[in-house]
Amino acid sequence: MSMPKKTIIILGGGISGLTLAYELAKHLDRFQIRLIEKSDHLGGWIDTDTSTGFFFEKGPRVFRGSKSPDLLALTQEIGLHSELIESKKEGQGLHLLLDGKLRKIPLLSWGLVKGFVKELRVPPLVDQDESVWDFACRRFNKTVAEHLFDPFVIGIYGGDLKQLSMQACFPTFKNWEKEYGSVIKGMFKRERFRGPQMFGFQRGVKSIVQRLQERTPILYHLGEEVTAILPQGDRYVVKTSKNSYEADYLFSALPAPVIGRLLIPELCSLVMEGTTIVNLGYQKNVLKRKGFGYLVSSKENEEVLGVIFNSNTFPQYNRQPHETRLTVKLKSSDVSDGEARSMAMKALSKHLGISAQPDVSMVIRAPNVFPQFLVGHLDRMKKIEAELASRHPRLKLVGNYLEG
Repeated sequence: MSMPKKTIIILGGGISGLTLAYELAKHLDRFQIRLIEKSDHLGGWIDTDTSTGFFFEKGPRVFRGSKSPDLLALTQEIGLHSELIESKKEGQGLHLLLDGKLRKIPLLSWGLVKGFVKELRVPPLVDQDESVWDFACRRFNKTVAEHLFDPFVIGIYGGDLKQLSMQACFPTFKNWEKEYGSVIKGMFKRERFRGPQMFGFQRGVKSIVQRLQERTPILYHLGEEVTAILPQGDRYVVKTSKNSYEADYLFSALPAPVIGRLLIPELCSLVMEGTTIVNLGYQKNVLKRKGFGYLVSSKENEEVLGVIFNSNTFPQYNRQPHETRLTVKLKSSDVSDGEARSMAMKALSKHLGISAQPDVSMVIRAPNVFPQFLVGHLDRMKKIEAELASRHPRLKLVGNYLEG
């Protein structure tokens, strides 16, 4: 006589929840698995749109191979590896808007050279967290902090490098400091990555979501918002806007503020930032610059975080021979569509000399998508998870807010 299956409920159908579901579904002989998602689609803010005649990604659009070993392994496992496409050389290389001018990274200056020379002589500071700003100034100098670290913090986290944790945001640099006594030495001694430098997918990033869903035969409950989580002994009752479910084990892939409000109040204090994305399509070539795009220094009084030159990076997605596709990321997630388009066009005119009106534009608001890993973040998360293991041993957290 077989034992009844235990029930697992996964809360949240973003890429974290969906990937978790895929892994757990390998054990369907032991578990019944449900996934509850409040929107009508899976994947969170991953979405590929071709409805306008232009190929637009609404969320993530490109991956750096050396930073994505798990994703590359997953694409191989789910049969998507044959659909990988590599970015073109003319779409590689970043610019920085500094002092009102676009400059190619790395910026060559005497200040940078002095910072690099200093870094080779600075003794390591290990097992102690610090802000990205403090790390960059301690190991290099203020120029390196402002010209190199600042734009990457803006581009990845949309935050303030004087507040964010070095250990959480750039753990590789801290590890190199600990192992080799120098970031520069670590860069030269690291194992060289031999895969694709930057890659995407033939049918867009949405194809990952579609393939995972195809390979994950569990119970999906879309369009149901979780309204309450009620512990009952060693089980849980999950109430949604449409129904009520019981579970032996619970996995939360909900954003930190949401699961914080429902069950774990300590997570409500995690700071989140958002952005507004404006995708612009032109039926002709209006972009004179090569490269991946540009980031905006925090010293600039600008409304944009940066601009991505999509048609440079992946011309494979172009539907017409000479089209231009651009993505403008704004600082604010609380602007109207009209305001967002106006801010985007102002930036393109000012920084790139593009005054032509786009043939197509698309505005996507992404509030609370960038967790802000403040100094000490990893230690705080470890304490929360330890307390959670005591209070709720059958509940596990997954998501990008935990470890960076």
